[in-house]
Amino acid sequence: MLTVAFAASLDELHSVHASIRTFLLSAGCPEARIGVVELVCEELLVNSATHGQAQQVELRLRRDMSGGLVLEWSDDGLEFDPTRASNSKSTKLDVGGEGLPLIKHFSSALTYRREKGRNVLQFGLPG
Repeated sequence: MLTVAFAASLDELHSVHASIRTFLLSAGCPEARIGVVELVCEELLVNSATHGQAQQVELRLRRDMSGGLVLEWSDDGLEFDPTRASNSKSTKLDVGGEGLPLIKHFSSALTYRREKGRNVLQFGLPG
């Protein structure tokens, strides 16, 4: 299992990607899947830092019994349940608004809970 705690800052992205990559390579994950996990985590970090105003994030990543991945993302930001958010895409030409649909596209069994002042999001990803 990989557990990483870090500041909710885009400055942490390179370090988070490196930790994910090292863990998944050692677990025998194919390069394409590593890219998906990195992309999903990047979107989660952007959302936590910008929309949620989080200060701290914790990422947990593990392999499940079927060879897939289980990712748990928690932050101390504003309460937000992405399982209740609309899947509709923005019609604006502005940048943004695609992160949550992208995360939902790649994930399975998406669950959310609010625990001890933290948003906790857990879901499966292909291994």
